[in-house]
Amino acid sequence: VSGAPGHAVLSVEDSGPGVAPEQRERIFDRFHRGSSAPGGTGLGLSIAAAVMRRTHGRLEVTEGPRGGARFLATWRGSEGHRPPSTRVMR
Repeated sequence: VSGAPGHAVLSVEDSGPGVAPEQRERIFDRFHRGSSAPGGTGLGLSIAAAVMRRTHGRLEVTEGPRGGARFLATWRGSEGHRPPSTRVMR
């Protein structure tokens, strides 16, 4: 979790093979699966992206520093105001 003036950013990285650049355009589409491995319906990332849009945020995928996937959830808020879906977990 990080922040810049007027922004809150949540970064989640994994150490897997990452998301191929040609898959990044469609990774948030409903029912799209980036793998032929069994399991999953292709809805999880679509739902996450919809939640981000609903809370005036943005979800994107890039390559992490170790080659895995890095998902960035970014919310823009006004000064002194927390975006509605953020809270500090302890």
